[in-house]
Amino acid sequence: MTKRKSKRSFVRESTSKPSSTRKHVICDCNICQGAEVDPRTKESHMKKREISRVFTDRTPERPSEIGTGRSHITNDPIIPMEMDEMEISYDSEDEQYDSRDKQKFNFLAKKTSKSKRKFNIDPFVLIEHLLSDHEDDDQEVEDDDVASIEDDDLEQNVNFDAPESGYGDDDSDTPNINIDQGFAWIVYWILKYQERYRLSDVATNSLIKFIRYLLISHDKNTYSTFPTSLYMARKLFGIGDQIIKYATCPTCCKLYSVNKLPTDKPSHCSFQNFPNHPMANYRSPCGAVITKQVPTNQGIIYRPALIFPIVNIKRQLQRLYNKKGFEESCRKWAARPNNDHELSDIYDGRIWKEFKDPNEDRLFFRHDVSDSNLGIMLNLDWFQPFDNSQHSVGVIYGVICNLPRSERFKTSNTITLAVIPGPGEPKLHKLNHYLAPIIDQFIELWKGIDISTNETSSKHIRAAIICCACDIPAARKLCGLISARAACHLCEKVANFDDRNQSNFGGFDDMNQWFVKRDADEIRNNAYIWKECNTEDARKNHVSETFVRWSEIYRLPYFDPTKFLIVDPMHCLFLGIAKWIVTRLWIEENRLTTKHLEIMQERANKIKVPSDIGRIPNKIATGDGFSGFTADQWKTFILIYATTITWDLLKDEDRKILSYFVRACNILVCRIISKSGLNEAYQCLLSMVKLVEKQYGQKKITPNMHLCLHICECALDYGPLYSFWCYSFERMNGLLGNINININII
Repeated sequence: MTKRKSKRSFVRESTSKPSSTRKHVICDCNICQGAEVDPRTKESHMKKREISRVFTDRTPERPSEIGTGRSHITNDPIIPMEMDEMEISYDSEDEQYDSRDKQKFNFLAKKTSKSKRKFNIDPFVLIEHLLSDHEDDDQEVEDDDVASIEDDDLEQNVNFDAPESGYGDDDSDTPNINIDQGFAWIVYWILKYQERYRLSDVATNSLIKFIRYLLISHDKNTYSTFPTSLYMARKLFGIGDQIIKYATCPTCCKLYSVNKLPTDKPSHCSFQNFPNHPMANYRSPCGAVITKQVPTNQGIIYRPALIFPIVNIKRQLQRLYNKKGFEESCRKWAARPNNDHELSDIYDGRIWKEFKDPNEDRLFFRHDVSDSNLGIMLNLDWFQPFDNSQHSVGVIYGVICNLPRSERFKTSNTITLAVIPGPGEPKLHKLNHYLAPIIDQFIELWKGIDISTNETSSKHIRAAIICCACDIPAARKLCGLISARAACHLCEKVANFDDRNQSNFGGFDDMNQWFVKRDADEIRNNAYIWKECNTEDARKNHVSETFVRWSEIYRLPYFDPTKFLIVDPMHCLFLGIAKWIVTRLWIEENRLTTKHLEIMQERANKIKVPSDIGRIPNKIATGDGFSGFTADQWKTFILIYATTITWDLLKDEDRKILSYFVRACNILVCRIISKSGLNEAYQCLLSMVKLVEKQYGQKKITPNMHLCLHICECALDYGPLYSFWCYSFERMNGLLGNINININII
C-alpha cells in the first residue's frame, strides 16, 4: 500500500520536476519560500494569505447574515442533513484542496462578528492549538463519571463480587435532553458526521473546539453555551459517559478498580480461588500481573493490561425513556387483542402471561405498569473481530421485550451491556467475575429505580431478565450448567457414551422416564453447594453428580434456568440439524456424491426467488459440499431449495427425514403459529430423530437432535421463533466488529 504524501512533499516535487504541460511560477509564501510551483497551487496559497489577513484585521463591510437579530441559525427551524445526502465533487487533486478551503473559509466569511474587535491570532497557529492533546476541565468531569470502585474483603467462600461500581443515584442521573438552543442542529450534525465517517473522539473533539471558536468570535452572547468538548456535546443530547471500566486479571478474570491501581509499580492479582482449602499452598492468591508498562514523557507508568467495560444500565434506560415515543411504544402490547389459540409475539407466550412478582404475589407484566415493568432478553456471544486471527471478544446484549417486535431488535434500542476482552473465552466459572457487576445492576432494577422520562418528571422502573437467548456453549456457561454433550438442561436426559467415550443422545424407548422437566429449585441449591466446595476435586465431583456449577445469575431471586434459558432455533435447527443431516448423514455416508452435488447446484441456479429472500451462494459443490453456508443460507436452503433439488437423489428413508424436518421448520418459522401447529411440529421433529436413529444408529443423535424436541415448548413460552432467535444479535456482532479503533477493527 503506497504511503500518502503530504502537501509539502508535493511542493518539493513540483520544484524539482517541473511539469511539461504547464509553466511553473515563483511562489513566495511561507511554505514554498520562492520555489517554482504550479499556478493553481500558488493561487491556493495566495487565498490562504488573504484569509490570514482577514483574521488579523477584520473590518466588516456589511451586516452578517448570521449575526443579525433574525439569525437563520437562531430562529428558523433547520432539519439536520444526513451526510449521505451531500454530494461533493472535485475536478482535480489541486482543485480538491482549493474547494475544501473555500467551503471552510466561506463559512468563516459568513460568520462576521457584529463587534469590531481585532483578533491578532494567526488561524494556522489557532488550528495547531486546537489540535493539541491537552486535556480540559470537561475531560476531567468525564473521567469522574467513570466508576470509582474499591476491592471488597474476600469472604471465606470463593467470592466473584466486583468492586464497588459507583453507579448509584448521584452518579447515574442524566438530565433531560435540552435541544432548544438554536445551535443544537450544529452539534447534531457533528455527531452524525462522526458516526457516518467513523471519526475518532480526538478528531471530533478538536472539530467541536474549532467550531466553538468560530461561533464565539461571531457572537459571544448567543453561542456562549456552545459545547466546549465532545463530552459536553454528547451531554447536550443526553449521551453522557455511560461506561464503567474495570481492570481484569488475564488469568482468573478477577475485576479491580482502575482508579485504585498504583501507577508507579506493577499490580498483582489477589484473588483466592479456594480461600478455605485444607492445604495452605492452595489458598495462595492468583498472583498474575494485571498491569503493563506504558512509556510516557515523565517515565514509565503502569496501566491495566486488560479493560472490562460495562454500561450503566440506569443511564441507558434514561436515554431510551428520553426518546420521544418510547413509552408509547412500550404500552402498545397492552392494547393488543388476546388470542388464546395463536402465538404472534412474546406477549402471547406463557412467560409473559404467567411471570409473577414473588414479593407481591401478582403478575409482573400488567396493563397499569405496561411501560415501567420491563422484561429483558439477554444474549451472550463470542465472535472474532480480526481476520486471520483467533482473538475472541465476548459481548452481552440486552433488549427490552415491551417494545413491539418491529422496534425491539433495532440497533438504537439494543443495549450493549458489556464487552468481554480477549484473546480467549473465560473458562467455566471464571465468567462469573464478568457477570457480577451486571447482576448487581439487575438486582437494583428488580427492586426499582426512579428516572425522569420524556412524559413525566419521575417514573418508577423495574426490570427482570426473563429470557436468555444464546448458542448452546454460551447458554451453559451463562447459567453454570454442564456441557450439552453430557446432559440436557431442560429435562432429565443424560448422554450415552460408547467404547470410545463419544457421547450421544440416542435411546427413545424409555423416553417417558427421561423426558421430565428438571427442578429449578434443585438446580439453584446445587449451584450454591458448588460455591462452598473447598477443592478442585470436590467441585468436579459435584458437577459430575448434579450437572451444575455456580453462576452469578442465580443471585436474581426470580430466575428460573429451566424456563428462561431457551434453545436457540437459529443454532439448533439451521446451523445444527440442517447442516448435520446434509453433511454428516448424506455426504459422509455417501448418500450424496460429488456428482449429485453438481446436479443440485445446477438446479438451484435455475430457481428464482424474491430479492428479499436472497439466493444461496454457488457453494453446494464447493469443497466437501455446502462450504461456508451461514445460518440464514441454511434456513433458505431447507425451506425453499432442499425438497426440490434433492428429492429424486435420496432414498425413501432419507426422503422421510427431509420431509419431516422441512415440515417442522415451515411451521415454526411462521410469524403467527397456532398452538395446534406446535403439536404437529413436535411430532414431525420426534419422528425425524427416531428415523435418524433407526437408519443411522444412536451415535448420530447429537445434542441438537435432542434439544430440538424442546423448541416447541420454548415457542409456547415466548411466541414465534422471530421473538427470541439470535439472528438480530448476530447482526449486532457484525456491526460491533466493524467499528474502527485506530487502525484495527474490534
